[in-house]
Amino acid sequence: MERISIAAAIAYVCVLGWAMTAMSYDMWGALVAAPIIVVITVPLVRRIFAGEHAALFPFAVAGLLAKFGGSLIRYYVSYVSYSGWADSNDYSLHGSKLAGAVRSGSASPFTLIPGGLGTTFIDHLTGLVYTVFGASRLAGFFVFTWMGYWGAVFFLRAALVAVPGLSVKRYAGLIFLAPSMIYWPTAIGKEAWLFMSLGLASYGGAHILAGRASWWSFFLTSLGMGGTILARPHFAAIWVAGLVAALFVGLLTGSGGRGLQSRLFAGVLALVALIALVLIGSVTLKFLNPQSSEGGSVQVTDRISAIFKTATTQTSQGHSSFVPVAINGPQDWPEAVLRTLSRPLLNEARSLAELIPAVESTLLLLWAIFNIRRFANIPRMILKSSYVFFALAVLFMFGLAFARISNLGILTRERSLVLPLLLLMWCLPPLPRREVERPPLWTAAEAAEAAVAVDAST
Repeated sequence: MERISIAAAIAYVCVLGWAMTAMSYDMWGALVAAPIIVVITVPLVRRIFAGEHAALFPFAVAGLLAKFGGSLIRYYVSYVSYSGWADSNDYSLHGSKLAGAVRSGSASPFTLIPGGLGTTFIDHLTGLVYTVFGASRLAGFFVFTWMGYWGAVFFLRAALVAVPGLSVKRYAGLIFLAPSMIYWPTAIGKEAWLFMSLGLASYGGAHILAGRASWWSFFLTSLGMGGTILARPHFAAIWVAGLVAALFVGLLTGSGGRGLQSRLFAGVLALVALIALVLIGSVTLKFLNPQSSEGGSVQVTDRISAIFKTATTQTSQGHSSFVPVAINGPQDWPEAVLRTLSRPLLNEARSLAELIPAVESTLLLLWAIFNIRRFANIPRMILKSSYVFFALAVLFMFGLAFARISNLGILTRERSLVLPLLLLMWCLPPLPRREVERPPLWTAAEAAEAAVAVDAST
């Protein structure tokens, strides 16, 4: 092992020396960032998945390497296939200017503290990354990939805490190695940061829903929600709404603790979360439709309608556009949710870029048919785990909120943020088979006695 480590170190130094002379720092900067990420991550992951979950450590390492590969593909698509016409390039330009100003002394280091919402926040976050690692786009991709990777770790830990009977290895394989998990949260942009923040909020929320609430779980949940608000407040609203609904279900079913004190605590917590939902909803409306007026239930309805109309208009252009499901009332909700979560299927793919997610979605749909007993067990699992209901509530609200998105590329990118909760349904314990009672079989001695009795009677 020692010889292998020495040989790997020598090879790394040789490759780094060659890259420094043959490539720009925009490329070889990744050779500086990647080893630092690996050296920090592997011991932490080994400690996280120790003991009874030691078998998950290889999945975690494979997931990190796979995400690095996905980041390289994402970099190629952004800067070669699209010639830099990608959101990551805009973030990179603003971040490099900010980092350059700080390094030259013309700007205060305090300007690196990420602030603002949405794009402004990611600009500042990219500037902070570039100040530490230098203005290397590929290094920046790797650092953001690292953020997305920790999101996968948090989602997996959440399920381990809150879902009894989980098919652990199956879920680890899906959450680390599914194509959408490898590709989307691996570039400079909102997805990687959001994936980490939502995973952290889910991990903290899992402890609360499983009746293991502590100041640490509240802190993790709040930290994850705060990070989500900075990038996309509407995802924070969906997550908090799902948590509120799951807390109330836990009160009814007792899945979060059956004692009187536990239920009273869950009730108070649900009310606090409900207040937080109202506040986050207000921030979300301002973020998505800042030009609209405020106040009044009618005006709020108008603002939501305006947001949906704008989303439909802005996403209905381009090669990947499609006609979304028309929602005219609650009777259309199931179809809208199912199609939002399942697109694109193979018959809807029109290019190579759409083919990969189409194959993924189609295989998952077919796999669901062969795992029907796991899906049939969902009602029973809701009674055992409020986290399962939380996952279903988030998926339902996401399916409705994004049903008006009419671009496959945008939809698959946004869906990757809720995919860990969707993949959870394939990993629930199957519904136990109903055993048919059969009459007991006679032993040889009993059969012989019965035969003798028959002969005697005749």
